[in-house]
Amino acid sequence: MGAAAPSRARGWVVAIGNFDGVHRGHQALIQQASALAQECQTHVLALTFFPHPATLLNRRAVSLLCSLEERTVRLLEAGADGVWVLPFDEALASLAPDTFVSDVLVKGLGVAGVVTGPDFRFGQGGAGNLDTLASLGHRYGFQVRQCAAAVLDGIRISSTGIRQQVSAGKVELASSHLGRPFQVDGTVQPGDRRGRELGFPTANLVPVPELALPALGVYVVDVWLPESGTRHPGVANVGRHPTFGGDDVLVEVHLLDAKSDLYGRPLAVRFLKRLRDEKSFESAAELMDAISRDVQAARRYFREKPLPIQTQ
Repeated sequence: MGAAAPSRARGWVVAIGNFDGVHRGHQALIQQASALAQECQTHVLALTFFPHPATLLNRRAVSLLCSLEERTVRLLEAGADGVWVLPFDEALASLAPDTFVSDVLVKGLGVAGVVTGPDFRFGQGGAGNLDTLASLGHRYGFQVRQCAAAVLDGIRISSTGIRQQVSAGKVELASSHLGRPFQVDGTVQPGDRRGRELGFPTANLVPVPELALPALGVYVVDVWLPESGTRHPGVANVGRHPTFGGDDVLVEVHLLDAKSDLYGRPLAVRFLKRLRDEKSFESAAELMDAISRDVQAARRYFREKPLPIQTQ
């Protein structure tokens, strides 16, 4: 299936899921797997898939809430002792449920236990469910547990729901469900320097291609610079430059307290609050006035909620 299994010597408790975003529900699942691992005196392996199964099963692209690299980091932060990324391809998708369990979980990992989310389906055509897994667990001698859905303020937390929130610009709600601010990773490329000419130099971010983007508009953000290990307050515009007739969606970030050359550098932009919709202005002067108001609004935000001195 394109990836070697981790050593089975420890008899893993395996937490299985797509884990896109590693939101509060995923974190709870990893915590439940950790509790089972303590009972079994073993360790937790997060088993995830890439690309997203829907790209193969439903023949559609999925805008992801985090990159595969960030997903791995977040799973380890949540309490997993290891992460195994299984390539989701035709071979894996065609496995019968009992074959997936016997070949991948039992022979490959020597599982002591399996923990899944409430909607877990597996095997060809999604034929396997929790009852199937429990029956196979009884046959092969491993425990099976299901983590209940996480709910916040009456809303069920799910990756699909968070994607919808992000696409609607509801970044504060999305962040509350993620358990941290929604983030877009990318690399800075040279732009047309129009922001610099207007007095507000911007870093033009090229996001990781498969990542979800917030709705067009202006946001309060903070920006992580991995090379320097520093975080900076800023304002970001997700838009098409309607005033200047632009069409491609761009993420432009203006840092409030830094003037360093960022071209070619990686950035991680965390979206904290939506300020306004994207607008078309009659002139560059009107646009400059609007940007000035956005910057002042962001400064007020950070006066009330200053960034802590921290690393990511």
